Amino acid sequence: MLATNQIIRCFHCGENCDAPLLAKGKIFCCTGCYTVYELLCASNLCNYYDFAERGALTFKQAHNTRFEFLSARNSSNSAIAS
Repeated sequence: MLATNQIIRCFHCGENCDAPLLAKGKIFCCTGCYTVYELLCASNLCNYYDFAERGALTFKQAHNTRFEFLSARNSSNSAIAS
């Protein structure tokens, strides 16, 4: 049983799980992460989790910062010049 005051992290992406999904003895934050897990395992690629660095940039972090470069000074000039 999961403790209510415990931070629960997704087995696949490492994000906090607000409404955890328990499947195959692992906890996932959403059906998307569970589906990716299933695809990796079905393709005999579950060793990904042996190499995946927990605490790396997550989808939510990447999504929130993907346009951050546009706020940088002179970014419009350097993007156009490229």
